[in-house]
Amino acid sequence: MLVSCSSDTTYPYTDGLSLYLEEVHHFKPDVKDEVIYYITPLDGCDYCVEQNLLVLARNTNEMVIPILIDYSYNKDYIKIAQKVKENHKTYFEDLDSKIESYQTGYINPILVHFKNGKCLNYMEIQDGDISTAEKYLKSVE
Repeated sequence: MLVSCSSDTTYPYTDGLSLYLEEVHHFKPDVKDEVIYYITPLDGCDYCVEQNLLVLARNTNEMVIPILIDYSYNKDYIKIAQKVKENHKTYFEDLDSKIESYQTGYINPILVHFKNGKCLNYMEIQDGDISTAEKYLKSVE
């Protein structure tokens, strides 16, 4: 197992996320690393998708790893996604939505923050929570 959530913060899909990262992206971070995964499926309402992408485009924190799910069909998102890529040394694209084969809890965008193998924060980002997610990312810079 890559990481585990502490008893204080529950992210029930740790094993599925770890397996997805290893099998699809060939990525296995050091358990001592601090990392925030921001998984955003880009097949929801246009406003919500755009706002989540803009949060990631404005963010330059190196511990944030965006995971962009299937934006190839919408040309409007490609420009914003390019800015996300420019601002993040590590990011993943899942153009074929392979994440759907893994239990990761990504139906809505999610933010999962790990440090020293422990889950510090797990947030399902509903439409009204996008600004809260951005504030959280700013608070850990």
